[in-house]
Amino acid sequence: MLGIVPVDAVLRRVDVQAVLDRIDLQALIDRVDLNEVLAQVDIEDLVARTEIGRVIMQSTTSIATRTLDAARSTGVGLDQFLNRWVDRVLRRPRGTASGGPSRLVASQ
Repeated sequence: MLGIVPVDAVLRRVDVQAVLDRIDLQALIDRVDLNEVLAQVDIEDLVARTEIGRVIMQSTTSIATRTLDAARSTGVGLDQFLNRWVDRVLRRPRGTASGGPSRLVASQ
């Protein structure tokens, strides 16, 4: 008659590496539905817990800053161009233009 077998004692005698060597990992992977596994991944939580969110935010901020700087530079160039033309139309001699509103020019 069979008695009660202590499972812990049996498992201690099992050669785990030999068992793993007998497993066909490719067959096991082929049976896994990766779409189902990935559907359970919370991407927002994953991004929040990693540096990816911060990197994306910094990249976006950097692009916005560069774009704004380029727009400002273009605006300054256009402003200077228009000032030169107004000076020509008003026949102001070179170097006599005010350079801007009196309150701003006086504060410099």
